[in-house]
Amino acid sequence: MPRILLVDDDLLVLNVITDMLLMKGYKVTAVREGKKALQLLTNDSRYDLILTDLRMPDVDGFEIAKATKAKSPEIPVILYSGWAADYEDQDLTRKGVDVLLNKPIYMDVLYENVELLTAGVKNWEVEETCKSATTASSP
Repeated sequence: MPRILLVDDDLLVLNVITDMLLMKGYKVTAVREGKKALQLLTNDSRYDLILTDLRMPDVDGFEIAKATKAKSPEIPVILYSGWAADYEDQDLTRKGVDVLLNKPIYMDVLYENVELLTAGVKNWEVEETCKSATTASSP
C-alpha cells in the first residue's frame, strides 16, 4: 500500500485526514511541522505521495512541494487550502504541486486524487478526471 506523508499544523485536520487515509489502508506519516516534513524528505524515507496544507507557520506547502520535487520529481504532491480558489487559474506545477484541493476536503475527492496519483497517473490526466476538486460543494 502506498506511503503518504501528510503535513498540517492544525491537529484536528491532521487527525481527520489521517483517519480518512488509514480507513482506505494507506500508510500515513503525519507531521504538524513543515520543518519536520523537510527533514523526513531529506532522509532516506520513501513516500509515494505528499499531502500538505498550504499555510503553516514555519514552512508552507509550496516549500514542501519544491523540496519534494527537488529530491524526487516523480513523487506527486497534493496541496490543499481554504484559499485554493485564489490559485485555480495558476500553473502550480512550477511550484511542485500536482493537484490543488479546496478545504473542506471531501472524502471522495481525496480518495480519487490519492488513488490516481499513487497509480502513476500524471497531473494533467488528474486534472481531466478531477476537475471538480477545487469546486466540490457537497460531501
